[in-house]
Parts: sequence; C-alpha cells; structure tokens
Amino acid sequence: MIDENNSSSKKFVGSQRRKIRRFLSVGILGVVLLGLIVFSLLYGRTIYSISEVSQVILGRFVPGASFTILTLRLPRMIAAVLAGFSFGIAGYIFQTMLRNPLANPDILGISSGSSCAVVICILVFHTGQMTRSLAAVCAGLLTVIILFGLSGHKRVAATRIIVVGIGLQAFYNAIISYLTVTGDQRDLPETLRWLNGSLDSVMLAQLPFPYRFPVGVVTGLIGAPYLIWQLMVISKRGGYDE
Repeated sequence: MIDENNSSSKKFVGSQRRKIRRFLSVGILGVVLLGLIVFSLLYGRTIYSISEVSQVILGRFVPGASFTILTLRLPRMIAAVLAGFSFGIAGYIFQTMLRNPLANPDILGISSGSSCAVVICILVFHTGQMTRSLAAVCAGLLTVIILFGLSGHKRVAATRIIVVGIGLQAFYNAIISYLTVTGDQRDLPETLRWLNGSLDSVMLAQLPFPYRFPVGVVTGLIGAPYLIWQLMVISKRGGYDE
C-alpha cells in the first residue's frame, strides 16, 4: 500500500514538473517571438524608434515610417507569424499521429505534392495566383488520400505511412525536377519563389483579416485550439497503432 502511494505521488510530482517545464518553454518562446516582432518592425535599411512605430500602429502619419511599416514590414511580419503557426500545427499533427518526432509533411510527400501542382500550374498552364493556391491545397489533400489509401485497409501502421510517404515524395520531386529542366526558363524565377517561399510581395490586403475572410478566421480560431487539445489527448493515450 505504501509503495502504491509512493508511486502515485512520484507520478503526480513528475506530471507537475512536466507542466511547469511546458509553461516555462511556452512563456520563453512567447517572449522571444514578441522580441522578434518588435525587432522586425524597428530594424531594416532604415531604423525607427519605438515611439515612431507605435504612432504608426495607432494610425498616426509619420513621414517615411508610415509607408515602410504599414506597406512593407507589418504585412511581412504578420504573414511570417501566421506561416510559422501553421507550420507548427502541421508538424505537431503528423508527429502525434505517427508517434515520430521526425515526422513532418515534407517526409510524407504532402508538401511535395502541393509543390508539384504549383510547378505544373506555372510551367505548363501558366495560371494565376489564385489557381495556384487552390491547386496546391487540392494536391495536398489528394496526396493525403493517396497516402492513406496505399498504407493499408482497416488499421493504418505509422511505419507504413512513412515508407509510402517517402515514395510519394520521390515521385513528386522527380516530376518537379523534370519540369524545371524542360520548362520555359523565363518562368523559373517565379517557380523557385513558390518552391522556396518568399514574403517580399505580401500586402495587408492579402492577409486573412476577419473583415475579409470571416468564416475562415473564426473557424481557425476555434478549430485550431480544439485540434491541439484533441492531439494532446491522443498523445497522452499513447497515439495510434504502430
């Protein structure tokens, strides 16, 4: 009886320590993120003071600073934060589902599938930005369907998913390499910009603010915390089958 009490108390103390470490880690990362946000708004080719940046954010006109901050630095900063949050959620989803700390959309071929669709849109069909974005999303979803379809029937093994994903990634990368070599060389800069990612041309009008995409923003704000909570529950229960 005493041993059971000691064991339960040790488990409780261990869980409390893990919670404390988790909260400290999140707090430290939050402070680092805030510092990087402030740094990105203050520093560049032209360095502005905190008072100038705060005045611009509050809606006051500051010669030179208003254009630089509102048109260049602020949209890039917001887009970078949203992209980083999305990458983190995607990585956490795959690591929890596959019980593998190295799992990510790149290894499973999902990113390569989306990239392949964009490369085809640019080099073959010469489509616009909206069509490329829709093609990337649809190709990623189609890759997920193919991935689970080839990985098994009733019970999906994590190792099988990874092996199939590596095969899909090699297949998509081969198509991308072929198209970039044989395609129109004048379209290669645009293709590389899509493949590598860039924040240079981001504007405030392109960002998913509530007044532009109310359904998507509200769904993301509600769905993302719920998804994270569900994944944490799955992770505590031991995840999925190997």
